[in-house]
Amino acid sequence: MSIVKTRKITVYSPGSEISAVMDYLQRSEAFEPTGKSEEPASAQALARLEENISDLNEAIEILNRLVPQKKSIFARRRRSPSDPFVTDRVEVRKANHTARAIIKCSEQIKHNISESEKITAKITQLSPYLNHDLPLGRFSTAYTEHVSGGCTVTGTELSALAQDFPIYYEEFGKDGSLTLIWAVYLKTDSDKAEEFLAEAGFSESSPTSAHLSPRDEINHLEDKKNSLLAENDSLRETLTELSKKLQLLELYHDKLSIKADKYRALAESQNTETVFAITGYVPDYLAAKMMSSLENRFTAAAEYEELDEGEETPVAFSNNAFSAPVEEITASYSMPSKHDIDPNPIMAFFYYWFFGMMFSDAGYGLLMMIACGILGFSQILEADKRRMFKMFFYCGISTTIWGILYGSFFGDLIGTVSSTFFSGAVRFRPLLIDPVNQALELLIISVAFGMLHILTALSVKFYILWRDGNKKDAIFDVGFWMVVLVGISILAAGMSFGSDTVQKIGGISAVLGAVGLVLTGGRDKHSPIAKFFSGIMSLYDITGYVGDILSYSRLMALGLATGVIASVVNVLASLGGKSVVGVIVFVLISIVGHSINFAINMLGAYVHTNRLQYVEFYQKFYEGGGRRFRPLKTETKYYDFSEN
Repeated sequence: MSIVKTRKITVYSPGSEISAVMDYLQRSEAFEPTGKSEEPASAQALARLEENISDLNEAIEILNRLVPQKKSIFARRRRSPSDPFVTDRVEVRKANHTARAIIKCSEQIKHNISESEKITAKITQLSPYLNHDLPLGRFSTAYTEHVSGGCTVTGTELSALAQDFPIYYEEFGKDGSLTLIWAVYLKTDSDKAEEFLAEAGFSESSPTSAHLSPRDEINHLEDKKNSLLAENDSLRETLTELSKKLQLLELYHDKLSIKADKYRALAESQNTETVFAITGYVPDYLAAKMMSSLENRFTAAAEYEELDEGEETPVAFSNNAFSAPVEEITASYSMPSKHDIDPNPIMAFFYYWFFGMMFSDAGYGLLMMIACGILGFSQILEADKRRMFKMFFYCGISTTIWGILYGSFFGDLIGTVSSTFFSGAVRFRPLLIDPVNQALELLIISVAFGMLHILTALSVKFYILWRDGNKKDAIFDVGFWMVVLVGISILAAGMSFGSDTVQKIGGISAVLGAVGLVLTGGRDKHSPIAKFFSGIMSLYDITGYVGDILSYSRLMALGLATGVIASVVNVLASLGGKSVVGVIVFVLISIVGHSINFAINMLGAYVHTNRLQYVEFYQKFYEGGGRRFRPLKTETKYYDFSEN
């Protein structure tokens, strides 16, 4: 149960063994490369790999859209008996060729669809001209000009305009508000004709191709569109056939991804014509073993590397089964610095305890325990996906305990069923406290737990300062505040139990702690007056502690909300009465109502438990700012090579 420190080592090897050494480091999943080469020799190879991986990824996505794969949320990656570090060049070429063929088919389908849409738009544009049997647009004979299009004036208005001008025209349709016409006039009257057409609000139609009539043009376009659609059907059949090679594409996507990770690591090595050297971090407890193994397996040498001034090594966590599930909660906040301790063993207890206190229903807790226990501790999911379910399993245990203490099993479901369908004699009684009828007592318990949580954080801070040799700071800045808070707690307990002696002990303790803060709070000042006033001002921090402690009232509020909402659901479910219909209504409303209550209050418990750790707990002692250890690994998307 600790922070795993890392050591910096450098590995030297002949250039001929680069690949073998890097494969070993990647297999070990315990080496994080660091440092950049100015001109990495692997740059071109990496660029080719990334291009191939991109093609494979795009091809896989295309096939998944064409033939959607039914995947369960609990689906595991496929197991592969092959060595992830061995790639068959012929198979790689086949996979890349297949990927490019898939991409080409997809691009052609998209192009054909785009062309079909253009053709459809053109057909729509030509449809109003179906009754016109001449080509659209403008064309000439030896003595005449022919033009077709739409006018903004009506047919009657057009006739009136044409009385003073020798022009022949025919109306052959309407296109919205436009009157469609075909007109012919002598070339010698072109100027007058243009003036006439302008006055009629004439706009010329787009010409048809190859001097075809609109109907012939539409028939030609429909044939072309049908040809494109037929080609797309053929291309989709080709893609369906190529989809049989999906697993091959996925296999080499993962294998090439592993290889690309190795080349990225090589980009951080220093190479000469005959020797390469790579520097990186290794867990401290593995460093000596890894260095010895490298020297025994390969023609290689490894040595410890001195850290640069101010350089911090990356860190990882190593905890038991109880604390490990909450490591991601801490990592999401911040990884520990070199001055921190691993907070997870302490935080885990409070995390599970507070979550259960806020969710606080034995029925909901049992559901969590069963579902998350199966998913967290069985082999249904892969190891990396089980951690979250393990965390919620422990939260479920705590929720069940608090549900028993509060007397809540799906709210008052047992009592409601008993009173609605039976004699009403059976009840699920609270073992400790009834949240509804004893809300004040529950608030006091919540605040007491908050005080314990904060005192634990201050104790950790005291330990860290004492360990680092800052003993005065530990006593004066932390110890006296602990005395004040403990004194206030004792005073409050004395007032609750009506004990004058306990009240006096608590009051004296709080005053002694406050005096200690006043006398030592300004110890860095030179003037006695400045020391005194700085000490007085340090007492102002009590407002922060009071605010933090009151934040724990959410333990009461959310716990009360879960039970009350569950009870309301039960009341609504029982409105059908003691009948067959009543039983059906009861079951349906109970399932829907409790499912909604479960989801909402589980989310609330999760969010507010995180907040209590991040804001009220960690900020008292946890510095953070460390960097997570991210070793070179065999990270894959589709295949699990762990057995290899």
